[in-house]
Parts: sequence; structure tokens; C-alpha cells
Amino acid sequence: MSYTHVEWMTTGFASGVMERNRGTETSRVETRPQEEHVVNLYPQHFFQEFHGFGTAITEAAGSVLNSMPRLQSERILDDCFGETGLGYSWVRVPIDSCDFALSPYSSFGGKSGSEAVDEEIFSDHDRRYIIPWLKEAQARLDVRRAGPLKLCMVAWSPPAFMKSNGDRNGGGTLLPEFRGSWARYLCRYLQAYEKEGFPVSYLGVQNEPSAAQLWDSCLYSAEEEKDFLETYLRPELARHNLDHVKLSIWDHNREGLFDRVLQICSGPADKHVDAAAFHWYSGDHFEALELVRREFPDLQLIFTEGCVEYKHHSPASQLQHARMYGHHIIGDLNHGANAWLDWNLVLDELGGPNHVGNFCDAPILCDCSTGTYSRRLTWHYLEHFVPWIRPGSRRIGFTRYTSDLELTAWKTPASGEAPGDAVVLVAMNTKDRDIPIVLRCAGRLTDLVIPAESIASVRLS
Repeated sequence: MSYTHVEWMTTGFASGVMERNRGTETSRVETRPQEEHVVNLYPQHFFQEFHGFGTAITEAAGSVLNSMPRLQSERILDDCFGETGLGYSWVRVPIDSCDFALSPYSSFGGKSGSEAVDEEIFSDHDRRYIIPWLKEAQARLDVRRAGPLKLCMVAWSPPAFMKSNGDRNGGGTLLPEFRGSWARYLCRYLQAYEKEGFPVSYLGVQNEPSAAQLWDSCLYSAEEEKDFLETYLRPELARHNLDHVKLSIWDHNREGLFDRVLQICSGPADKHVDAAAFHWYSGDHFEALELVRREFPDLQLIFTEGCVEYKHHSPASQLQHARMYGHHIIGDLNHGANAWLDWNLVLDELGGPNHVGNFCDAPILCDCSTGTYSRRLTWHYLEHFVPWIRPGSRRIGFTRYTSDLELTAWKTPASGEAPGDAVVLVAMNTKDRDIPIVLRCAGRLTDLVIPAESIASVRLS
């Protein structure tokens, strides 16, 4: 294929004010070898398929949307799921409360025994704060003809009575006598969402199983996680006609990803595990994804959570926050990720609500007192990935002349706006100077400049 039409978009922040530009070019035939400033793209050399980007609808996010004027909340959903917005296709939902909840809670029952999981009670937390916004998101996917939402669910903690410490918060472990009850509880939760019209695609065993947090948390060793999913969870899913639900493990930081996958998937439990989920809070460790991809090529790799915590980063550092997103997305995609999910869809002006005060940034922040919201620079950086690298895209090979640019390259499927396959490049420049590039693809060249302190997306068709 001859890639003659080149469309590009840049977002810069060099002067402390966001500057956006768009344009088109026509590539030229390479009549003599080009050596300087080259970025080579190889659209016939494929790596993993990508299944989409997403976000999380927590109780905190839902409560903020509920507190905003209805028109503003609908605009936020348009910005994130609509035809002219980012175009998310995945949503992560906590099972019961997480730190981004108004208070700790369990959805089913109030009894202090295993019979609680057999009650026909479903939490008003979900019906009030989460399910209405899932319906709004799905309505926008319907307009885009993008199919059903991919829903991921995971618990931060079992109910307090099932735990060794008797508390949702502070770690503790699942008591052995409640493993079967907890597996049934999870299945009942998934069935409740299915009744609301939202079948679950992926179920995580436990969020951050190696962290005893101040908020909702529960510890699992690799052996405990393996035993629970193999002996209790997978059989209960079958008994509840939930065989279609895929199971993911780990759901914690990249530095422990390969070890946990080795410990769980190097044996009979391998057939019960469909994906490994991971977060970004302990540094890059992108090589862990590559190791998993090499040793377990059929395992899906899903980034399920990352946010900028105000206890570690200044709320005012928008460029730093946006660069974190760009760096981690590019690193994950280049090392094998199949899907990438941001954390909270939206938060209030303080970075909450959060029942333990663990306030964080989000791509969209709302001032509920004035009924206004702002799309942060991180949202605009996401705009360079989500609409450009659509579900069904496949990563392709590239080379670059300088490590000053962080790049990822993809071949995207045909769509209404691009009748044929297209090649997409995303390039981030964190330097204080412009960086010229000459794109070489299928025997054609295009001269471009990636501005200082900016991110750029390029589509060749």
C-alpha cells in the first residue's frame, strides 16, 4: 500500500499555555536514500493486537457526576465515550468500595456469616452512582456502533466478617472457611450487573494483593491467589453460568508482574487464567511485560490502573502529569499491552471524594459548587492515543534516530473516516527544543517537526 496522505496533530505546553495544531501533508517518493532524522515504520511487521482504552467508574466518579448539572455530566460522557470525544470502549468497576468511595461498604447482605451471600440484596451504591453512568457510556458506544462496553471488575476487599483482621481496610487475609462463600459472592455480584444489562468481560481475583493499604485491601500470596481461582472461583463461575467471564491475576505493580505470572501460570492453573493486570506505581519495569509476552504469548496484558497521587506530585504540575501518562502508555504499548485503562473517569476539584483522603488527579476535574469542569492536559494527551489507536489495531515495527523521542507505531483497521488500513505514530518530545523527523514508510518520506515539550499523533493513509 502507498501511504500518500499524512494527517497530524500536536499538543504543546512549552510556554505554560496549551497550544494545539493540526495539519495535513502529502508524502513524497524516496528517490535517493534518506539518512538524517529518520523514523522508519514497518507496517508489515506485526506484534500484539490492541483491544482498546478505558477508564474507571467508581462511586467517587459517579457521585461527582451526580452533583453536576445534568447537561455538564452528559458533556463529560461525550468527551470520554462519544463520537467526537476520546472514544473509550472499556470500563473498570470496583466490586464494593475502594478508596474512591464515599465510605466503606459491602453490597450484599448485612449478616455476619456465609448466608449473607444468598440474600437478594443489591447495593444502592451501584444503582445510584455507577450503573446509570454505565448506561450513559453504553448509549454513546451504540451511536458509534462500537459494540458493548468491555467491563472489568475486581474487589478491593471481601466483607469484614470474612477477613482475618475483621476490617475492610488495612490488609488482612481471606479466612479459609470463607473462600467458597467469597467466590459465590463475586458470582452474585457479576450476575447482578448482567441483570442490569452489563455482562462482565474480565474479573480480577484481587486488587493489589501485596499491599496492606489504609483503605479497602486484602493480602494474597501467589499460592493463595492460585488456589482461590483454581479451587473456588472458576468452579463457581461455571455453576453460575458465567463461564464466559475471563479471569485476570495480579492487578498490582509491574515490578512483581512476571514473578506472579510465573508462580501461578507455570502449571495446571494456567488454563484458568486469561489475563494479567498491572499498575504503574512502582516505576517503569516495562521489561516485565515483554518477559510475560515471551513466556506466555496467549496471556492478555491489561493495564488497569494508574493515577497521579497528590501526596507524591503537586496538583499544579499539569505537564508533569501529562508526561507520566504519555510515558507509561507508550512504554506499555511497546512492550505488549493489549488494553490500557485509566483510573477515575472524573473527580472533584480536590481530587476526591476519597474515604481515606487519598486525593489524586484525573483527566477531568469538576467544581461541583459552580457546576463547571475542566479537561486537564492529561485528557489532551490521551486524545493523542485513544481515538487514533482503535480496537483491532496491531503494533508494528519502527526505528528512530534519537532516544529524545518516545514513540509507538500501529496499523489500524479501516473505519468510516479511514476507508483503508492506516498507519499511526504517536511521538512525545519532553525536550525544550523542537525535534525534526523524516518519516519513512513503504518507500515514501514525510518531513515533520515534533515541537518542544509536546506530543504528536500522525496518521498515514
